[in-house]
Amino acid sequence: MDHRRFSVRKFPVAAALLVLACVAPPALAQEVSLVSALADGTQADRDCIPAAISYDGRFVAFLSDAKSLAGLVNPHVECYVKDRLTGDVELVSRNAAGDAANQDVREVRLSADGNFVVFSTSATNLDAADTNGSIPDCYLYDRAEDSIELVSLGPDGEVGDYESREPVVSADGRFVAFTSYAHNFAADDDNDTYDVFLRDRYLGTTVTISVTQDGHVGNDQSYAADITSDGGLVVFQSVAHDLTDVRTTGYDVYVRDVAGGTTTLLTLEMDGTPAFNAVNPRCSADGSVVCFSSGDALLVPDDTNGAEDIFVLDRVAGTVERVNVTTSGEQGGLSQFPTISADGRFVGFWCGAFDPLDPLDRNYAPDGYARDRLRGITFRVSVRDGGDQTNIVGVPAIVSGDGRSYLFGSPTDVAEEGDANGHADVFVHELAPTPATSSHYGSGFPGELGIPTLTVAADPVLGQPIDVTIGSSSPQWILGFLALGVTPIEVRGSWGGDLLVAPLTLIPVPVTPFGYTLHAQVPYDAAFWNFSAVLQCLELDPGAAKGVSSTDGLELDFGY
Repeated sequence: MDHRRFSVRKFPVAAALLVLACVAPPALAQEVSLVSALADGTQADRDCIPAAISYDGRFVAFLSDAKSLAGLVNPHVECYVKDRLTGDVELVSRNAAGDAANQDVREVRLSADGNFVVFSTSATNLDAADTNGSIPDCYLYDRAEDSIELVSLGPDGEVGDYESREPVVSADGRFVAFTSYAHNFAADDDNDTYDVFLRDRYLGTTVTISVTQDGHVGNDQSYAADITSDGGLVVFQSVAHDLTDVRTTGYDVYVRDVAGGTTTLLTLEMDGTPAFNAVNPRCSADGSVVCFSSGDALLVPDDTNGAEDIFVLDRVAGTVERVNVTTSGEQGGLSQFPTISADGRFVGFWCGAFDPLDPLDRNYAPDGYARDRLRGITFRVSVRDGGDQTNIVGVPAIVSGDGRSYLFGSPTDVAEEGDANGHADVFVHELAPTPATSSHYGSGFPGELGIPTLTVAADPVLGQPIDVTIGSSSPQWILGFLALGVTPIEVRGSWGGDLLVAPLTLIPVPVTPFGYTLHAQVPYDAAFWNFSAVLQCLELDPGAAKGVSSTDGLELDFGY
């Protein structure tokens, strides 16, 4: 079958689509919304720091010592959860009586649905089980049950004799992994430093995660854990060199299979040598994809920037990919603090001021960026509503599980119109709210061989090639006219069929008896999010009733 394929240079479909997008831009290109404010718009009267976001981006946790958020008189740094759907802001670092934590809260994470909030604090008034005074502990707040629970406990429920920090929680709230300096959580803990533990809230048990293959506690510090959605795998960083049979010399990233009882070294150079200083690991929901940062130049080819980069390990494919690169593949500069979506497709991270990944990034300040690994697109997250850059941004882009929402902070800069409190605030950058789709509508009109067809090979994802195929209604070469517009209509035409597009442009198309395939592409750009186009082809078919046949209408919704 002789399907002819035209490039943009030979056929102006792509150019026409771009013109249409400019003539009729989408209703919503992007949305950056203020989070650290009450439902009535009252902003925080102190600084706010972003902390965590739920899978669907609805719930956002942030930290603040503001008085205006919960009417606190002399607040410490407390944890709040904002429901972006209702606008409600909830104080979650509080005890059963409703009293706020009497010491600062830090290191907050959310469960996938946003119901379970875990954090660390030195507060002494949250749970009666906390009997170790002002030693930092980890807590879990259940928003549905309005209850709080001390979770940094030993195997027999004992309180730690030294600090516990960095809690992370499984999707259902059952498992909490945390870091602790406590000496009484493992019988053979003689390394006098931080270790990683996993608490099973349902069974009331705690096991050590940062252990060797035979179950002994590692010989040096381990921390910065992340957990899979089911709690079955825990990734963490460690400088211990006895966790596996491979001897390491710096920080590396490991994964512990809890049920299988195995510890695996994940970060290796191209020749199989352990990486040098791989840190800040995060994992996808099933643990198959792990991101981390490292200054090791031997993890991927052509790493010559001499800076810490962001890498993604696909454990299934066995590949390592550097993601703090431009869309065209050029390497960036210093990048840290990666986060990853549930499916491993999107990675958010912090990028330094002097090697920006966006050519329009000229604020000479750190920014939050994200990488779409599927399409190879890098975009800046820390922008104002409408896409303009902010002046000062110093925190990373925290990606939601579904990859559509990005949490970031902007200290003292006006990142949204109306933000005038003069304090650091928390924002969410939302990507296209609808996915790419294609659909047919109306009815075509037959020619000699029947009704011609108009089909698309795949839904029109921005940044990806789009193949539109026109089927012929004639056994001979004929001329067709592709009508492109943004408004579907249904008007009876003089040839007996329906005109289904209010055409903004008509493009002549030579249609063979075997059809014709046209190639187009709309760039991955905020300006085209939610752009829709409608198409119909009219063919000059001598065998048609009045010499014209027509396809049905095809609607292309460009998007995510």
